[in-house]
Amino acid sequence: MRITLFSFLVILIACNSPSREEKAKRLIKDHLFKTLHDYKSYESVEFGKMDSLFTYIEDDSLYKYYIKEGYRFLDEVKDANSNLKIYAGLSTLRYRFDYYKAIAAEYNDSVSQYIRLAEKVKSNFTPLFIGWKMSHTYRAKSLNGNKGIHHYAYKFDKEISKIIGHDDIGVDDDGKHEDL
Repeated sequence: MRITLFSFLVILIACNSPSREEKAKRLIKDHLFKTLHDYKSYESVEFGKMDSLFTYIEDDSLYKYYIKEGYRFLDEVKDANSNLKIYAGLSTLRYRFDYYKAIAAEYNDSVSQYIRLAEKVKSNFTPLFIGWKMSHTYRAKSLNGNKGIHHYAYKFDKEISKIIGHDDIGVDDDGKHEDL
């Protein structure tokens, strides 16, 4: 009898516990209540499906550093190449042409090196589960009183106890949500 009563209580509690989706929807609505200029004008249009949220390579600090440095040296290559064009036809300033040619080659090597380093980090990257995500489309009035439609992607912690981020995702050309 005890096991049956215990099982019944577990099932009853489980059935009364909000689902992940319900928790997420509640957090989104609480967030909108705090952030919308006119919450009374809020109209929910659509909630997306709950999905797992993983880390992205683009968020990796070492990867970002290598990419940033690669672009920095690429800009230096472009500058050196611009100067090469200036001094290309001037035989009296051949030494400047040679200088910028050497600089462009050196910076180009740096670009290649940072690209290789970024690719190495990317090939060793393993996404980690960090929480959940759900999109939401709604209508609400802006500060000037105009009603508009909004499309956001919300990110939640693993326990779905708080929103850890949100992004305006807009819509694509055929009116559908962009992928999160």
